[in-house]
Amino acid sequence: MKLSEKIIEFSSVNELLQAIKEDKSINHGLSRRYPVRFIFLQNFQTFKNISSALKELGIKEISIEDFLIRDDSWVDNDTLFNNIINTSNDILVVPFSEIARFYSKQDFQNFFTRLMTYENDNANRRIYLPLIGLYQQFETYFFETFTRCQECAPLWSMNGDKPQPVKIYLTPEIPEKGCEHLIRIKTAKDWLCFWKRYAPCNIVCSSKPLLFYYKNSDPETVFTLSKSENTKELIKQIYNIEIPIEYIKNEQPYWNNLFSHLDNNYSTYSRFLRQHCNVKNLNINGNFLEEWIRHEDIFTRWLLKNYVLSQECLSGKYIYKVLSSIEGYSNQTIFRHIYEDCFPIEENNRFLPERINLIQILAKYNIQLSDDTKTTLKQHIYSIQNVEQGVALCTGLFDFEQEFILDSFLKNKVPINSIEKRFPELVYYVSNSFLDNLDKEQQWIYKYISDYKKAKLFDNYSDNIRQVIFEKNANSDTFWNWYHSFESSKSILSQLQVDKIYWLDGLGLEWISFIEHYILSKSEEKISVRQRFVGRSELPTTTDYNQISDVYKRFENPDKYVHDNPYKYPQSILKEFEIIKQILDSILVNFGNNESVAIVSDHGLTMLPRLVDSKKYGKNDGHEGRYIEVQNEKYSDDVDYISSETTIDKKNYLIALKHNSLGKKPIREVHGGCTPEEVLVPILVISNKFEIDSDAIKEYKVDISRTEIQKTNPILEFSISDNPSVAFVEINGIQKRLQYNTETDRWFVMLDKSLSGKQNVKVIIAKKEYSFSINIKAGMQEEDLF
Repeated sequence: MKLSEKIIEFSSVNELLQAIKEDKSINHGLSRRYPVRFIFLQNFQTFKNISSALKELGIKEISIEDFLIRDDSWVDNDTLFNNIINTSNDILVVPFSEIARFYSKQDFQNFFTRLMTYENDNANRRIYLPLIGLYQQFETYFFETFTRCQECAPLWSMNGDKPQPVKIYLTPEIPEKGCEHLIRIKTAKDWLCFWKRYAPCNIVCSSKPLLFYYKNSDPETVFTLSKSENTKELIKQIYNIEIPIEYIKNEQPYWNNLFSHLDNNYSTYSRFLRQHCNVKNLNINGNFLEEWIRHEDIFTRWLLKNYVLSQECLSGKYIYKVLSSIEGYSNQTIFRHIYEDCFPIEENNRFLPERINLIQILAKYNIQLSDDTKTTLKQHIYSIQNVEQGVALCTGLFDFEQEFILDSFLKNKVPINSIEKRFPELVYYVSNSFLDNLDKEQQWIYKYISDYKKAKLFDNYSDNIRQVIFEKNANSDTFWNWYHSFESSKSILSQLQVDKIYWLDGLGLEWISFIEHYILSKSEEKISVRQRFVGRSELPTTTDYNQISDVYKRFENPDKYVHDNPYKYPQSILKEFEIIKQILDSILVNFGNNESVAIVSDHGLTMLPRLVDSKKYGKNDGHEGRYIEVQNEKYSDDVDYISSETTIDKKNYLIALKHNSLGKKPIREVHGGCTPEEVLVPILVISNKFEIDSDAIKEYKVDISRTEIQKTNPILEFSISDNPSVAFVEINGIQKRLQYNTETDRWFVMLDKSLSGKQNVKVIIAKKEYSFSINIKAGMQEEDLF
């Protein structure tokens, strides 16, 4: 017998109720013998309507959730069966199908056989068991094998009852937020009460019994059940989004957060991530790291990291290697890994260009690393045997890198052109600048300043410096002779026509090339250095006697820095580089349209008195022995000092003529004395005003010094008439600025070591071009430092 032949169908609830009433009055043996009546339904609302109607008929409703020992426990078959039959009244058992649908095939068959064959001990009692769905299971698991189907009690169903499908997503843990369109069910009791509280809607459920018995459920017309082992699978089931992130249990908080952000508007993970970060695209060589830094929350960084790791096409990229190894999400962590994951360099040399690009992006955001991390990175750099490769690995961001590059450069282990990209500040410093107001007798100052910079970089009192000082500052006569040959800085300033004056306290002539080259590197020639002058300070060379009037802004550094800090080699040099860069950045960022400004100073500084013996003339010395104020006593000039009266307050001073201080031996960079680096200061005029470029209206004579260039000494030199303000050289479409060597009166550039053979060369001044051909070949030749 087929189930369809046994079922009695009704077209309405009222018809079913009428049948129930008639069934109660029938005196038929089978109807009175077997009390259980199964009612097949497809619709929760119909179930509710029937339940209400039966209550009105006085039928008692038995709720299965009342049989639970705990909220999230289950009802075993014997307990359920006994509670169903141990009553003398008519009962409605609800929601019976929500237990039955989780029975195994064998349990289903056994339990339903037990119910259908249970004989009434009260001939008029009826037990009503609504089944929502489960028609197919009833037929397959039970009815087809039920041998007494002909004589069993009647089976009822509602004809035309439309199914109301419900999806149930079973998962061990439901995130606290997200999926507001789903009903959250956490216990078996919630599940058994669901039909009473909610209209048909989809469910996310974490009940342990339901998760355990899920294996017994089958597809059907009303309930569709799916089980996920974790939140990743749950997202896939609910939203059909494949999240390309490996599920790791200790990352559950991130998955919960992701779950709370998702909805049906997202079709892919990458679309979600772009909207979450509010970007149109993510590029590993562009905005990926910028987004990492911009979003400080770990959740977003977790998303970004795994986005990259999900792209198999990026597996050969350095950022993929870095993100595969990081365990944390701080800026320090990713920066440290970007820096050091290229080691050992022999295995990861291919990553260097990408690594530098990533570090340069991070550098824009001033990411700071801990001292311990810096120590580790320093050990990596200093462990490299190939010095040029070590320099190539440097970024120029850290003191230990700059110290490494400086040391390598001073030992002639790397040429100057190989450090231009890693430590350009050093190149700016060692370069020369042409001064507009020097006559022939003053040209010696070019070499002296160059020698002073060498001595400062080597931290050594050189013979060249000693020779010049003992000649130019041999006595008061030789000193006053060169001192008065230079125009005073105040006189030069009085003749300038500029919009603003910036006063950099303690800026000596040594910094003129640094300032000029740095401005050129930052301003893209929109702002250029128009004039470069040298002026002399008043004695003693202190701020008190060299006040500058009509100043737009005064920067107390670098003078304040040297007064507050003992001199440490080479850290003090590197700090001064940074201080002057910060000052110039401040000037450039506030540069107005069509504006010209002067950069001036009151005095210079010298670090050399630390390296020579002090004369120890007296205890009342000032500025660490650079001068001594004397009262009414008269002093004759000496080889160690000059006697000078100030024009401002008529005070008398003994002022150190040479680097030997007059009192205690300095421990800082000092000023106040008579050495050229203390006395002579730069005056630069920079402007973005449109003016007729004097270079453009001149005709220059350009000669190349030699056309055969040795690879071991790749210096290309030119002599150029009339001293242009700036000149460039172009090789293979790449332009570089020519440097001016005051000692040789030539312009030069270091060639890239990758160049070889015959090359065409252009010298460019303003818009004029001068063409040459050169041949670069191998050979052995020593090269000078700078």
